[in-house]
Amino acid sequence: MRQTAAAVSGTQLTGIPPTTAALRHLLAGVGGLDVVFQPLFELRPAGAVVHAVEGLIRGPKGTQLEQPERLFAFFRPRGEGTQLDALCLGTILMRAAALPGSPRLCLNVGAESVTSTFFLEELLQEAERAGISPYRLILDIGLDDPEFDQTRLVTAVRDIRRFGIRIAYDEGSPFATGFQLLMDAPPEYLKLHQSVVRALASDRDVRKTLIATVNLGQIAGFRVVAKGVERPADVEEVRGCGIDLVQGYHCARPAAARDPHMSELLRSVPGAWDDQHVR
Repeated sequence: MRQTAAAVSGTQLTGIPPTTAALRHLLAGVGGLDVVFQPLFELRPAGAVVHAVEGLIRGPKGTQLEQPERLFAFFRPRGEGTQLDALCLGTILMRAAALPGSPRLCLNVGAESVTSTFFLEELLQEAERAGISPYRLILDIGLDDPEFDQTRLVTAVRDIRRFGIRIAYDEGSPFATGFQLLMDAPPEYLKLHQSVVRALASDRDVRKTLIATVNLGQIAGFRVVAKGVERPADVEEVRGCGIDLVQGYHCARPAAARDPHMSELLRSVPGAWDDQHVR
């Protein structure tokens, strides 16, 4: 175990590959997982209000695995991706219990984990342990793996929705979500790659495709979320395409659950998890 922990926290990501049983102890041994939260805002005529809060995992502080991309890139090739997803979800849910009020909570998870045998059972148990209703949850499913089993995902999503959990599909690349998936297992949210926002001002084809996606969402019953909104001009660009849900550094930076600014934001939005979008 000491050899493995040293390999994770040192300058090289080499050494003895961690085993499933060692995963939790390994991460705890090099500082554990941390969580920050970033609000997702709804643009209304009277101003922006918090629509949900996304839990963002951080690896052991001060190591090469602090950023989530590196954390998962290290463990997934070793067959630990599903176990790491479960550990991250449990950690985020427990930290989210400290958030003021009862905001909707976005949880990031890979499509492979969602289709694993005990995923839903474990998710519901972790939510109950944290005192968080499933009706508050938005499962943000990453679709960055081109080889994920879409048939199994459709079945899993249908089961998950029976418990009042909302679904978001998170694009691994611009407009990557297949039309068939949107029809067979429609989400409540479609989160677009941040490069789409960057291209809006200069690429008319991207703008037309985005407007068509928003129109499809109005028919199919999902809402489009613009990620990576980092400038005032980005807000106007996405609003011009009919998008009213935005997330990014221009709106709010990630912060800890007990951060004063986060507390103030959430206290100002009573009833943030009403059931108006539950289907």
